[in-house]
Amino acid sequence: LWSRGYTVIAGCFSENGIQRLNAATTSSALRMLCIPLDVTSDGSLKSAAANVQAWLNDSKAGKRRLLSVVCNAGVGTGGPADWLQMSDFERDFSVNFFGTIRTCKAFLPFLKQTATAALNNEGTVAIP
Repeated sequence: LWSRGYTVIAGCFSENGIQRLNAATTSSALRMLCIPLDVTSDGSLKSAAANVQAWLNDSKAGKRRLLSVVCNAGVGTGGPADWLQMSDFERDFSVNFFGTIRTCKAFLPFLKQTATAALNNEGTVAIP
């Protein structure tokens, strides 16, 4: 979307990810807003939603709409099941399943304000 001229608000799990994405998009920094985001944390999602709300309400920019949310956070634990701990599987589900639900719930209020908005969920889960 960014390469097609849309403004992208990118949620990044790590500060390193934010720095790398900012470095890759310095030529059009006004169209890329990188924010910290941990989909396993309600507090992180609340903060991210507040950042999006502030961006939408920026009166200097005119009317803004959120057109799409792409949920693509994901992790995977590999190895024989008898070598893994239940906490490994719980972490995977916390990110891959519950993280998607948390993200949807956090941003659906913004998407509902736009008739043509889209919610895109991408994910892969593999159980060893």
